[in-house]
Amino acid sequence: MDIFLHIPKTGGMTIRTATRWIYGWNGVHTTPKDVLHPKRVASSLDDPERMRLVRGHIAYGLHNHVSVPCRYFTMLREPVSRVISLYYYIKRGWPESEAASLSLEEYIESGHHAYVPNDQTRRLAGPPFPDDSSATSLLERAQNHLQSSNLAFGITERFDAGLIYLKRQLEWPRQPLYVRTNTSSDRPTKEEIPPKVRKRIRDQNRLDVVLYDEATEQFNANVEAISGFEKEVGQFQRTTTTISTIGSFFVKPYQYTKELLFS
Repeated sequence: MDIFLHIPKTGGMTIRTATRWIYGWNGVHTTPKDVLHPKRVASSLDDPERMRLVRGHIAYGLHNHVSVPCRYFTMLREPVSRVISLYYYIKRGWPESEAASLSLEEYIESGHHAYVPNDQTRRLAGPPFPDDSSATSLLERAQNHLQSSNLAFGITERFDAGLIYLKRQLEWPRQPLYVRTNTSSDRPTKEEIPPKVRKRIRDQNRLDVVLYDEATEQFNANVEAISGFEKEVGQFQRTTTTISTIGSFFVKPYQYTKELLFS
């Protein structure tokens, strides 16, 4: 059973789309958004032996609660960019919420449930979760899991390379194809955020910063050791570009209709 640890705002929805080519629909279990603990995930599985893929905003550790072999995969993102993306995602998706009324600087100090400092480290560490989200025990467990042979990971900043690496590591029989959509928005770039706010986010997410830096170094070393890897990534990107050109004729009308109906 493969387990996709979908860390919020790391490209997970695109991965879910891409992996439909690999896993299909049967034997795929999507966890509810509010279920983090792997023990609760295990209790929600009717037949783990039938499951091919479990995916959701869950934490590492499901293999401790099921009797079938498990493999994990995930993506990690530069922490400051991830937090900024999370804030504007909430602001755009829930404009009437209390969080949307806050500035980014206010939001990261608000204790809003969607913002958990060092959340990437916490999810990769798995339970038990200490009250202090900056506890070094979380980082040590996450680092160990990152080195584990049963976990494959990519880096959001090298998204296509990450998908091809996951394909190789997990021996996917098909390409993880997806339609590229225009992800630009009116939100400011990371560089446009005031330096003191960026520094505060880094300080709050110091474990994630360490984990991401180590993951990036490890990922780059992993792919550099693979003969012909960059050529394969280039071919994959050309294919997705072609598919996206065709797919945009269907995706854009769908997005426009959705905005008309639900905005």
